[in-house]
Amino acid sequence: MEVYAEQSGGSMLLQNKMNKDKEIQSLCEIHANLNESANYLIQLFYKTGKKYSCSRTKIGKLLSIVAFIYAKNGKKLFDEIILKYDNCGTSINELKSFVDRDVYIQFQYADDCQYIDDEFNNNELVLEKHKESSSIDENLKSEIENVFRNFGSFSAYHLGQFINPIVNLPQMVNENNEIQLHMIPTINVGSFSDEVLNEKNNVLVKLLFSNGGVNGNTAE
Repeated sequence: MEVYAEQSGGSMLLQNKMNKDKEIQSLCEIHANLNESANYLIQLFYKTGKKYSCSRTKIGKLLSIVAFIYAKNGKKLFDEIILKYDNCGTSINELKSFVDRDVYIQFQYADDCQYIDDEFNNNELVLEKHKESSSIDENLKSEIENVFRNFGSFSAYHLGQFINPIVNLPQMVNENNEIQLHMIPTINVGSFSDEVLNEKNNVLVKLLFSNGGVNGNTAE
């Protein structure tokens, strides 16, 4: 009887763990179009007069942040895999197919690491290949704009440093360097060390995990 009870108890623990793992992994899949999401983000860079640097690397990190916001609210935004990129945040390989290494090149950029409060100029000309964004719904547009305004004036390097504390958490990356988005809802400010929270690169951590989303949005 004791052996049976021990085995039964072990089975219950295993079942509870399996149920918990299933619960953690059950993100609602949105299947947002990555190409058109990138296009919409690029359009915002154009609509602010191409003042801020805009590269494939930077677009990948900004869209990763958008995906983190959705994951925090139980949603898997893109079908494409987000990868941990060396010691500089994240990357999305599929962007290579439709975003140039440098979307545009200016003599000087206004990357001042500040919130972007510019009004958008809808008359700015955008490259033809970045005009299509009709599949992007208003909620996603709003979240992309919020991320653009909060982080668009930072360099790709700075964005990587903001993302590093998140992707360096235990179980956030698998053996293939793929970000495990289903772990995002389990994270809160208490998941990070005091050292991380006291560093200058805690901006994303505080915005994302203190109030559920950039500017408090819920990525509905």
